[in-house]
Amino acid sequence: MQRPASRDMSLPTTTCEPAYAELHCLSNFTFLRGASHPHELIEQADALGYSALAITDECSVAGVVRAHMAAKRRQLKLIIGAEFRLGCGLKLVALAIDRHGYGQLCRLITRGRRAAVKGQYTLTRADLQELGPEQCFILWLPAAQPQPDELRWLAARFPGRVRIAVELLREGEDGRRLAALTRIGAECGIGLVASGDVHMHLRARRRRSRSSARGSTPTASAIYASVHGSSGCIRASCSRPPWSWRSAATSVSMSCATSIHTSWCRPERPRRATCGG
Repeated sequence: MQRPASRDMSLPTTTCEPAYAELHCLSNFTFLRGASHPHELIEQADALGYSALAITDECSVAGVVRAHMAAKRRQLKLIIGAEFRLGCGLKLVALAIDRHGYGQLCRLITRGRRAAVKGQYTLTRADLQELGPEQCFILWLPAAQPQPDELRWLAARFPGRVRIAVELLREGEDGRRLAALTRIGAECGIGLVASGDVHMHLRARRRRSRSSARGSTPTASAIYASVHGSSGCIRASCSRPPWSWRSAATSVSMSCATSIHTSWCRPERPRRATCGG
């Protein structure tokens, strides 16, 4: 009698997954929202094996210099970006692809800051239409009730550069939100990328910042509670999004410049006119 073939009890082989790249991260240069210093975010991301980290403070690149100083001593890739909320409610993140994109990003930030009082900014779709950063990747940050018209407008304005940032923060409605974003992405032909809406390098920083907010004005405490209730931190591998979204985020990060460089900050002066004869 022939014995049945023995079952292979060896462990299954695992596929090599891409290292995670975080594309939406605020530092404490975003007042009352970010809770960690730029160097703390860089150090934590590098310790957890991230391949890249984008510092995307709200309408600002103030935190990228300190982030660059920390990143240049490590293998972690630093991406420069900024978060914007337009007057119509449209929210997005712009990630500079190269030096030209960095210049476009800074012009947009300047336009928004000069149009408002100190400490605030104002931008409209007309501003984005006029000064749109074509050399930037655009991440659409959907509201609690996603508006497909926002994505369609961005896709028409920045063809091939737009992605949907999927930020699942375990709030109880993640399944329904994911289904809606997947459907909208399929209808508009736009891919989804993983994003964490990072506001701190460690979750313990939330408790420290919350206790500080209690001692400040009631308005500051209310603002902190509203924005930190759904914010994330630099997460370990067991908490990261599915493989396909991570792969898409890594692909975006690989298309961006390696890091800030001194040549990015060099002013472009017009050539001096020479007299003939």
